[in-house]
Amino acid sequence: MPISPDLEAPLLPGTANAAVRSMAILGSIAFDQLERSGNTAYRLGGVGTYAGLTAWKLGWTVSLLAHVPQADWVWLKALDQMGPHHWLPSAHRTVFVNRELGEGGREQRLLSRSDALQPASLRRWLEPAAPLAWIHLGPLFPGDFGPGLVQAARSLTRVLSADLQGWVRGIGPDHRVYPAWSPEHTVDLAELDWVKGSEEEWDVVERHTGHSPESALTHYGWKGLLITAGARGGRLILPGRELRWQAVLPRSVALETGAGDVFMAGFMIEILALEHGPGQRTLSRVQQALDSAAELASRHISGDWLDTDLLQWPFLP
Repeated sequence: MPISPDLEAPLLPGTANAAVRSMAILGSIAFDQLERSGNTAYRLGGVGTYAGLTAWKLGWTVSLLAHVPQADWVWLKALDQMGPHHWLPSAHRTVFVNRELGEGGREQRLLSRSDALQPASLRRWLEPAAPLAWIHLGPLFPGDFGPGLVQAARSLTRVLSADLQGWVRGIGPDHRVYPAWSPEHTVDLAELDWVKGSEEEWDVVERHTGHSPESALTHYGWKGLLITAGARGGRLILPGRELRWQAVLPRSVALETGAGDVFMAGFMIEILALEHGPGQRTLSRVQQALDSAAELASRHISGDWLDTDLLQWPFLP
């Protein structure tokens, strides 16, 4: 069986075809400031970093497209191994602060943000390889994508997935992140195949669209909706079905952010393997994909999945 680049995780059945293993992640590359127990760490973050490295370690070629100040490109060397990335200049970097408050609570702030990704840039870089097997959307905030970006991504891929966090956040005058909804982005939801969000994020969507998870699946035509619940695991809503998974307790806490991104990438790769591999995508095999992704997320939190040293960056105000 082929072996993934980190020589520890075998490629999943059905992903041996190189054409199937080509994907792109669109969204901010964040420079995270992580504060916990009086200590502060600075690491590369964002969906592109965590989901991208996970997909690469599981045997996929990953293209990242993001706006990052040219002076910061030197700190992105850890990501260059994954595939052909396209860093676009930006006036500012995305600096995201995550402060752990204990008992599962946290405070988040956005100190600055990079320029929005536009459809023209997306088409310029990805059309020659289209259609890609999979594109994952990982905006941190609604302003990360310019108008029509999601529709452009839909036209360039067979499978389009997204993390809801970028659709349900607002930024206050003190830079604090708070739940919010941008009505102009509702049209984006109908373009997606697979969607992930936390319980809190889904509450925002349900409150403003009026859709339950089950009715959203029908209304928007999604293949599946994953609603995560932290240490309580989560549930996957499929047409006429619901599956649940249990969280796997990490042995320690080395990385405070990115577990959901690792989970989503691991799950999607399993699902795509089922669609392109031998045999049928039975409920039991989908359950196995959920449980495997939960194990991967636990390894990430413990620091056993991604090399935390590679993700460190020196603080540059």
